[in-house]
Amino acid sequence: MNKKCFLHIGTHKTGTTALQSFLRINKQRLREHGVLIPVSGCIDPYSGHHNIAWELNDDHRFQGDYGTLDDLCAEINGSDCHTVVVSSEDFEYLHSRPAALITLKQRLNDVGCQVEVILFFRQWGEYIISLYAELLKHGLDISFRTFKKQILDTGIFVMRGNWKFCFHYERLVRDFANIFGKRHLHCNGFEVPIEPKFLNLIGVQDLEGRLERVAAANESISMLAGLALLKFNQKIEGHGADDKERSRNTALALPIVTGSAAHTEKMSVPSLWDILRFAVRFRRSKKFLHEHCRVSLNPLRWRGILPHELRMDQEYHRRRPEIHRLADHAYDTVLASQDHST
Repeated sequence: MNKKCFLHIGTHKTGTTALQSFLRINKQRLREHGVLIPVSGCIDPYSGHHNIAWELNDDHRFQGDYGTLDDLCAEINGSDCHTVVVSSEDFEYLHSRPAALITLKQRLNDVGCQVEVILFFRQWGEYIISLYAELLKHGLDISFRTFKKQILDTGIFVMRGNWKFCFHYERLVRDFANIFGKRHLHCNGFEVPIEPKFLNLIGVQDLEGRLERVAAANESISMLAGLALLKFNQKIEGHGADDKERSRNTALALPIVTGSAAHTEKMSVPSLWDILRFAVRFRRSKKFLHEHCRVSLNPLRWRGILPHELRMDQEYHRRRPEIHRLADHAYDTVLASQDHST
């Protein structure tokens, strides 16, 4: 095989959106140094290759016009670059679909690529909160308490049937290692900025100072906006909307909610998800945690990734009525906007 394909699979909420934008903006300079950032599978000029992941995962968001796995392989085969980067955090979902992973590996091998898989992991407390806020933007309609409990009890969270977020990092790594080989997995702790480490992993660290930087992307919404959005999502769910309709309605409500919440935040300090971090208490007695803490794969190192025992923050409970009052105000703004539009 005369090419290397670096398959960046996330995980979610580890700077993936900013990294993908960085790669797309600098694709011409990277191409000049033998690195191909394919266009096939990208859903906009700054995105990752999400459509390829959606195709393999039977995701309702897949659209052939964005480019398929066939298109991606043809683009790679027609390029003289020695390095290829394919990036989407939604490839993470395929850990439970070995047949799809085998197909992806074989197709990339067929066009002369040795596949190297790149993963980034985030500390649990931050990841649970950040992911919850993100999924609210996609129609999640359950409380943070329920969301947290499912993760702590099972190590996985499933949404829409095939969005499978694996918090059992060892299991996630093992599932990919079974297909791509242990020595072809590159596991890293998440740190900001992510770009320097990524460039080093793909072997072009010398280019760092000559590439255009990008601002942070897809930043988490505030707690007030999140609570208002949760209330809105629960209303949609009660009306029996399907996945596509829920996503569309939530997307329309998001800018209204965040705009209203941004205004109300000026009147209240406790408006960030950070104060919930102390409510993420990990139970030592759970068998899952013992399994999670074992290390069986090198060069996997769990320092900075292991969950920490955290104490409950009383500040959130003390000011909870105020926080929810402001969230209700943001939600009412959405309803008023809908009434006005009709």
